[in-house]
Amino acid sequence: MDLPSFLHHFQLSSSPKISCPSSPDDQRSCPPITEVLGQLQEKLIDAAGKASNPEATDLIGRSEELFKKANLHWLFSPDPTNQGDGQQNCGQWAELQKRYVGVVQSLCQCAALPVCETDSGSLPATSYQHIPARALSVCSALSALLDSLVDWERRAETKKAETQGEREGVRERESPEGAAGCNGGLSRSGNETAVSSPCLQETGGEMELNSEAPVSLLHAVGPLCCVFAVTHFQDQPWTSATSREAAWSLMELLLQAGGWKDHVHLLTGEEKEVKSRRRRGMFGGIMDILQPDLTRERWQCCEAVKLVFSWALLQTSRPALLPHLPRLLPPCLLLTDHHRPDNSLLGIRCLRHLLVNTPRADLLQYNRAEVIYQALYKHLYTTDPPLVKVVLSCLLDLLSVLEKPPSLHHHPSPRKPCRHDDVLRLFLTYMEMEHKVALRRIYASALPKYIDRMGVAVSRHLRRMERVVVGYLEVGDPPEEQSRLWILEVLEKIICVAWPRMEGRVCILLRCLLRLLVDVSSDGQMRVSVRAELTRHACRCLTLLDCCTHGKLQPLLQQVDSSCASDSVLKCFATVTTATAMSAHLEP
Repeated sequence: MDLPSFLHHFQLSSSPKISCPSSPDDQRSCPPITEVLGQLQEKLIDAAGKASNPEATDLIGRSEELFKKANLHWLFSPDPTNQGDGQQNCGQWAELQKRYVGVVQSLCQCAALPVCETDSGSLPATSYQHIPARALSVCSALSALLDSLVDWERRAETKKAETQGEREGVRERESPEGAAGCNGGLSRSGNETAVSSPCLQETGGEMELNSEAPVSLLHAVGPLCCVFAVTHFQDQPWTSATSREAAWSLMELLLQAGGWKDHVHLLTGEEKEVKSRRRRGMFGGIMDILQPDLTRERWQCCEAVKLVFSWALLQTSRPALLPHLPRLLPPCLLLTDHHRPDNSLLGIRCLRHLLVNTPRADLLQYNRAEVIYQALYKHLYTTDPPLVKVVLSCLLDLLSVLEKPPSLHHHPSPRKPCRHDDVLRLFLTYMEMEHKVALRRIYASALPKYIDRMGVAVSRHLRRMERVVVGYLEVGDPPEEQSRLWILEVLEKIICVAWPRMEGRVCILLRCLLRLLVDVSSDGQMRVSVRAELTRHACRCLTLLDCCTHGKLQPLLQQVDSSCASDSVLKCFATVTTATAMSAHLEP
């Protein structure tokens, strides 16, 4: 559709024979672009509420044609016929940005997801059947707008460079060196200055405004385009292969238009150019758009909100996160407290990202870290394996913020119980009674890091720890035997840090390790590499036990009936004896 029929459709001109403006003279016969955008926004808003309304699709197509075929100077100038002062021009440019933001919002609303009014927070796939086709049209319209912005900026920069060259030429002609070469040159130079300088000054001012306007307009509509693209390039029930491809193309075009290298650069910008309009991060603008929908009452009304929020948050690191921390923490806590495991998992991932990328002092301010701790601690009671894994890792990061690690306590006075003890106590309690293999594997993988954090303070939990070690070494975890390997690593660490307490537990631990060696050596289905790894760790534990008990393990090993043990077990005994002998020989 050509521009005359477009304007006639909105009844913006009494003459249907208006031609598409291609020169300043033609622009005077057309209404200002702000008036056209205002009418377009009103019609898009009226049509957006009807899911299957063909008028909305037609309006989106008209918008795409407008952005593609209209003259760039008319398309991005508030009123080409107005020659007001600088303050009035700034007001007109602000009005133009507001109109474009309104149109882009209305276009995005045409492909908005239906509102979910149930507590489940999800809708059946049939509710999104009209969304992919509508999103495809909106992506085309927004891409046309970004293409025009890129073209306009390129032309404005070219004209600005030409204007600066003309200024340099005038300065050279007006300089004393250029006027001293001939008689009467000063008079001619003065005449040229009187005629040319005002023109160049006016043109230079216009070009300077036009060169900044595309970037300013891009940063106004860019966050809306980014939110729309992220909503529709994910593999979700409201997208199709073609709509996802179109959304990815829109995102790539947005990166190209702003000169950003990737999504992280798009969100954070460049730290050295914070004061510059170019390559400024859009994370704040995206949060401004999402903020009204991230409240307790509304965040479940649209499934895409939490996905866009987490996408933006997890790709933004310090120092860009710190200014937005007060409005990032509440949505993360809302997700964490939800009854659905997928929402809780997403919220905990966001919380851990905040913990890693926020200074400790800011987390302790206003008791934020304590609030996060209370939200995470209750998830230790859950039985969902992915959720438990993330919670244990996140709590470990949070405890280092809340208090000094017990392993660093060197004060002669007795150490008071702390949150580390509370978490480890509950951790070991659930670990001891757990029978699901997946959860046992997750618990065993997280325990070594907690032992490192506790240090010698783990002595307060040795009774529970002993029951956990014995119970986990008795049950296999084929084919990789990861649970047993991690528990053997835990046992090594405990013997090293709490060695004075090991003498009273030698019999129990020795019986457990011998049973493990016999089971491993007699298991014909176990891979050779796994058997060798288990045997090596078991021998290491026996050696450490013998050293910390000053050789009291040797008489117990001699009581083992060699006829009942395989060659690998006897070889392990010999290794322990040799290591103990060498250790005794090296002692002064």
